[in-house]
Amino acid sequence: MIENLSKKIEVCAHVGIILMTFLVGYAVVRPNVASEVKMRPAFNNIQARRGLSAGDKAPTLGVDWKKTNRTLLLVISSACKPCKEGAPFFQRVIEELRSVKDLRLVAVLPQIVPQDLAIDKKFLEEMGLTVDEVRQVAPGSVGVNGLPALVLVDNTETVKNVWVGRIPVDKEVEVIDALKCVTC
Repeated sequence: MIENLSKKIEVCAHVGIILMTFLVGYAVVRPNVASEVKMRPAFNNIQARRGLSAGDKAPTLGVDWKKTNRTLLLVISSACKPCKEGAPFFQRVIEELRSVKDLRLVAVLPQIVPQDLAIDKKFLEEMGLTVDEVRQVAPGSVGVNGLPALVLVDNTETVKNVWVGRIPVDKEVEVIDALKCVTC
């Protein structure tokens, strides 16, 4: 009888240890997961909440900002599902902006390990995106907190506007109009 009671106590102790392990693990992991979720970019009138914003100095990416009055950076990655899903919008942006004088389109592809530039150009071609220049940069060097991103920079290296994440369909025309506005 004592042996039977001893086995029941042992089983209860093991169950208690397992439960405590899960509770402690949850207590340790939950704050870290919650902080990661809070750091993800979110739209607030499609403007980036954190990171690069209008009025900031443009990041150093090897782009000659003085080459044209304005430069639009299209920051995308081949590993980014929203980037691929946004291809029709980016195609429309590029088409609409071709008629805008003194504006250059630069695709910026964050890469942990630089790859052959031909691979990035092929990715852009497959997405139907024709740009004036392609740049590979280290992740985080652009200063945006998510992908895809559009960053409009003037020839004084000043960021004029930033859009991060997938543009909602009902805001696409608003973004294109803002990009076309020369005096904005």
